[in-house]
Amino acid sequence: MSDPSFYRIPFWLSADDPLIWDRLWLGGEEFPGLTTISGQGLQRKIDVKDAKGEDGGSIRDEGYQPARIQISIQIYSESDWQWLQELWPMITPRKKGGVRNPLEILHPVTELLGIRHIYIDTIPVPKLADQILTVTFGAIEWIPEPKTVKKGAGTGGKNSDDIVLNAIKAFQSAVDQGNPALVTSFMDSPSEQSKKGFETPGQTQEDSFEDKGWG
Repeated sequence: MSDPSFYRIPFWLSADDPLIWDRLWLGGEEFPGLTTISGQGLQRKIDVKDAKGEDGGSIRDEGYQPARIQISIQIYSESDWQWLQELWPMITPRKKGGVRNPLEILHPVTELLGIRHIYIDTIPVPKLADQILTVTFGAIEWIPEPKTVKKGAGTGGKNSDDIVLNAIKAFQSAVDQGNPALVTSFMDSPSEQSKKGFETPGQTQEDSFEDKGWG
């Protein structure tokens, strides 16, 4: 509680901006109307396996799941209605490629939950009641996909340690065989020779293994 950053989200009755909890920013644009955010919120995927015939069971944590939220906007005036229509193309799920271009979201509730980007995937039919239009968006938290580390890119899937070891073996083999052409070839293109292992010109991998008595 002593950490000043804990208070970075304004109080809902703040004298500086008493409407801050009613307003929403998406994609850098302020949206009209009165905003309410609800939904499933934060969760982790937990795999629970029951123990047959016994109490309890095993629990396995399978990681954090993207949050699900619901954004409701109430439109009271004609000017807000026109304002919403201007921003509509930015949020409609009809937009192609939207999942690759998430919207930055700013609201006290999402800030508290640590949700910074969302993808709107559902918009139910708006409801008009008592001269108030309520528009609801269903959204899922956008989280960047973890980057896959490729082993030995461009080397047939071999990692750097394999390449170095093969290169050393190939060069030593060339020296042992007393083949100047192979030594020169290796020095010119060590990566290619390291892929071939113990091969010599005109020889197959199987032949070289047989010569060494490993076939």
